[in-house]
Amino acid sequence: MGTQQELVPSSTLAKHLELVDKIIQKTRERKIRWVRVASGFTALIPPNLRIVFERDASPLDLGWRKFEVHQGEKLVFESVLNSNLLMAALMGASALNKKISELYNLVLEGQFAEIDRAIGLLDSI
Repeated sequence: MGTQQELVPSSTLAKHLELVDKIIQKTRERKIRWVRVASGFTALIPPNLRIVFERDASPLDLGWRKFEVHQGEKLVFESVLNSNLLMAALMGASALNKKISELYNLVLEGQFAEIDRAIGLLDSI
């Protein structure tokens, strides 16, 4: 399967989807600031929420490999993409993986916007 979460009860899956939807909403509203780090992206939300995307480091670079939400030192949620690409392609992406990928793409778009602002500043000098 694509993620470990596919094996959990539907009520738990619904909560996971709600969490990712809320992160997407707050990212779109620019209330969550994502920062590029060596392994991917991270966001810190006071007082103690940390969201982490770990990039795929394979030569294929398929985007994100792992997505985590921490509250303090506690891991609240984790999703890891299946490393078996053929199996993942045959099974299709889960609803949860699709939502997480939507968030990842939104984070990437935000990074491109930062680059565009830097280019604009350079153009103005």
